[in-house]
Amino acid sequence: MNSADLLDDVAVRARIVSTSNVACEELFRSQITLYHVQVQHNDLAHVVRRRYSEFRLLHDALAREFGPPYANLIAGLLPPKLVIGNADAELIAERMTALAAYLSAVLAVPALSRSARVGAFLALPTVSPRASVAGGWLLTGSWTPDEARSRDTLEPLLQAMGTPWAIRRMLAGVKIVTTYDHAAGGSLSERAVSTVGEGAPNTILLDGVAHPTKIGGRDGTVRAVERPEAGVVRIETTLPGGAGHVVDERRVLGSGGELERTIELTLEGKPPLHLHRLLVRTQESVAPQRWPGAESAAPASAIAPRAAAAPPPTGRCWRCLRCVQAGDK
Repeated sequence: MNSADLLDDVAVRARIVSTSNVACEELFRSQITLYHVQVQHNDLAHVVRRRYSEFRLLHDALAREFGPPYANLIAGLLPPKLVIGNADAELIAERMTALAAYLSAVLAVPALSRSARVGAFLALPTVSPRASVAGGWLLTGSWTPDEARSRDTLEPLLQAMGTPWAIRRMLAGVKIVTTYDHAAGGSLSERAVSTVGEGAPNTILLDGVAHPTKIGGRDGTVRAVERPEAGVVRIETTLPGGAGHVVDERRVLGSGGELERTIELTLEGKPPLHLHRLLVRTQESVAPQRWPGAESAAPASAIAPRAAAAPPPTGRCWRCLRCVQAGDK
């Protein structure tokens, strides 16, 4: 995968704004430090949390992929690993400054900043230039999960959203058809139907404003924006009581027959969990519909596959979620 996987004209800025410590089960280590990276991508903003080892993996991957002279531009900028003192506040602050300088150096080199590896590290949507010119599909239609090709289940997300355990167990293995009515520039309505019943319809305004919503009977907020050139609808949900947040990006792929959801779930004090879901258009669905003003469909090959995001760091909280996801008790 090369630098063409990200849009040439995308403006990306990132800075490290804070840190947090989370419990860890790794040998000889009781906690790890997460660096909170605030990412500004065109008119969208989000925060990703990365540990030092993820910066190291990114650095090594860029050096292998690009080699000299690009690798020489960032050589020596990544701070060394701390053998001792990794819980010292002063050392963590110094490392935070050094990592921020390293990230700025990477983003200052166009070939590096546009690479798919940097995009995955910053959790950016990846669409090729050719696909962006053609415009995206609306989400309108009826969709059912393709469990065989989805990397994850929705169990951790349902748990975080307050869905009762009995309902989660009941839904396991049940075929669900979700129907979207996507009014470009207006709203996204969603209705789920299964063999055990029908969910209440839900409508989200696509105006970029945080609106109050009920999550598990408690108060939260939801904010949604569109990126028509990439065919992306981004939904940001703040969980009740500041317990965490969810970033859910949805887009229709290829010739309009598949819908991809990439979800970042972050609970307070825990490493982020990345989920990937793939849905397919049902036979009963309406035909694919393009965004108003979009050009004719680009070939399916114009849609660039998303680079696999770096896995969340191994820690006590993440493993608990993974156990629930796998059905372990």
